[in-house]
Amino acid sequence: AFHGDRQELFRHRVRSGRVGDGHGDLRADHVYLDRGIQIIDCIEFNDRFRYGDAALDLAFLKMDLDRLGFAEAARGLVSAYARAAADPGLYALLDFYAAYRALVRLKVACLSMDQADPPGRERLRFDVATYLRLAFRYALAFGRPTLWVFCGLPASGKSTLAERTAAALDMPVLSSDTLRRRDSPGAAVSPFNAGPYRPVLRGRVYARLLNLAQERIRQGASVALDATFSEARWRRAAEDLASDLGAYLVFVHCACSADTLRKRLRAREGAPGASDARLAHLDDMLKNFEPFGREPRDAVLHIDTDADLESCLYDTVSGGAALRDRQLDRLESSLGGSGNSAQDADG
Repeated sequence: AFHGDRQELFRHRVRSGRVGDGHGDLRADHVYLDRGIQIIDCIEFNDRFRYGDAALDLAFLKMDLDRLGFAEAARGLVSAYARAAADPGLYALLDFYAAYRALVRLKVACLSMDQADPPGRERLRFDVATYLRLAFRYALAFGRPTLWVFCGLPASGKSTLAERTAAALDMPVLSSDTLRRRDSPGAAVSPFNAGPYRPVLRGRVYARLLNLAQERIRQGASVALDATFSEARWRRAAEDLASDLGAYLVFVHCACSADTLRKRLRAREGAPGASDARLAHLDDMLKNFEPFGREPRDAVLHIDTDADLESCLYDTVSGGAALRDRQLDRLESSLGGSGNSAQDADG
């Protein structure tokens, strides 16, 4: 289903030059740190086995590091590679590729049983169980959608970051500003909590936003929400939605200095845009934003948007993946698995 539903994503990987002549068997014991990084033993007997997405080779190495108990090192490797290769989109495919690689190693272990002596068979049985557990974990990862909630004060950069993240991860963005504009086309900038921003109208916008997200998640697809979410009750509503539908949840709380907010809001004066927030609203917005605190710790990612956009993007995709992994640990444990204990000896 994943492969069939993501055909355009796979085609985009080809068009963007992410598919080529690679390694085909990139395991930990093929990587040496000697006068730099030395990688040996690529597949030579069949070119077709060697060609593929660069993220496929990376997923093989990640899977092997997970198997060996170095999940945190695997996350660091993926994050460093994504930045070096300017490839945030690899996170959309990594778990699917890792599951595939785990199943390949599972098949190899099974086929080797007949030729193994009794001690060798015992080791192979252990390998089969390990690869099966890893494949199951990765399937849980890519088989469930994620509700991404980009929140923070107006001018904090959340909309820009939401758009960039959604483009990288192949998901749509649902924006409160867009919904509000449809309801009140041509509305002028209003005082704080007035006009289309009256509390009752704002509540309707959030209810519609969550309803649209619900439709998407029920289809098994991830979605990004872009709204201030200044009230804790709406963050709780998003949390309840993700919980009820069995989705992962990532709050991306975008924040920057008050000086940066003023600078960005000042630049909006006289300029049309989706948001009606202006410098005159800033003091009221600061006073009325309810701080984070009761949200699950493994679902909140704080991003300092005073940093450049590219840094924020990579911090978001890598940090979101790490939070999802923590939620996956809990899910796996609830299903009777071992969670992360067997694969994160370094954490």
